[in-house]
Amino acid sequence: MAKVFLIDDNPLEHFIADRMLNKYARPLEILHSVDARLALDFLKEHSQDIVALPDLILLDLNMPHFSGGDFLKSFTLVENQLIKHVDIFILTSSISNSDRNFCKKFPFVKSYFVKPITQHIIQQIFSSQAL
Repeated sequence: MAKVFLIDDNPLEHFIADRMLNKYARPLEILHSVDARLALDFLKEHSQDIVALPDLILLDLNMPHFSGGDFLKSFTLVENQLIKHVDIFILTSSISNSDRNFCKKFPFVKSYFVKPITQHIIQQIFSSQAL
């Protein structure tokens, strides 16, 4: 069973993603966080717990206080401490080329998708994963 960690400050996006992932993805467990800093803390706290860690992260960029960009910068310091590899997929409302280019700097970011999440996006995410 795949484990997905959805990080987005909008609870409605969590609801939509839950529905879509449960409809179009294989059996999975979904973790949620509306605060990217708390999500990062979770990863640090569970860095050696292979069961607790997600297989992939769906990350919004536009969040107050601690943005998706802040999360990506901080994740570079945490990534090597994790007992397993975690891929990040950007799922954001931003269509900005500067945001896309920024995300390309991080090798753990596997792809960049613009909301809303769709069946096609879910298929792309899971076809790139060997979960």
